[in-house]
Amino acid sequence: MNDVGNSQAEELENQLLNNATDGSQQIDGFPLIGSATGNYAGQSRAAFPVLQANVINAGGVDPTRALIMQYISSAGAFNKGEMPDFAVTGPGTWNRLGRDYLGIEQLHITPGNGFDKGDGPRVGFIAMRCGTVPVYIDHNFKTYGLEGTMYLMKRRYTAFHVHQAAAFAFTGFASTLPNYQLGYLGS
Repeated sequence: MNDVGNSQAEELENQLLNNATDGSQQIDGFPLIGSATGNYAGQSRAAFPVLQANVINAGGVDPTRALIMQYISSAGAFNKGEMPDFAVTGPGTWNRLGRDYLGIEQLHITPGNGFDKGDGPRVGFIAMRCGTVPVYIDHNFKTYGLEGTMYLMKRRYTAFHVHQAAAFAFTGFASTLPNYQLGYLGS
């Protein structure tokens, strides 16, 4: 079951980071959703501007907290006041943004404890927050040629549904001894 879960997660991420084809049977990917031109959901973005994404070309400038705050503000203005919930970017972009954070990081130690007690101080970040928007790293951005790209997303409009006829139920393991074999089969 672990192998199936891992391979399906990899396939879904492949589609999410790679699919730019409108009307395909695959999951719509970031390159398709995050575009200001072309068609989306079978509709022309020129005819229906509401389908256009807010695309900003930073021109190869290293990201900073101030620059990301400008992007967040731009996204909020573009989306009639709805701010993004999170951002995703590649490792190079995320590390360049991290340089702007690590220089001002402070370590707070619980009074009465030193660096040798417990886990010690935590250094670095899982997600760097710009305002209230956490910026996460995705190492596969580099694999799919998306390094230097940052997607600011709103979870409110994203969902993943599996049809009820495809419901998954695990009944448990059954012995294969009746078939004269040693082992168990999961179903």
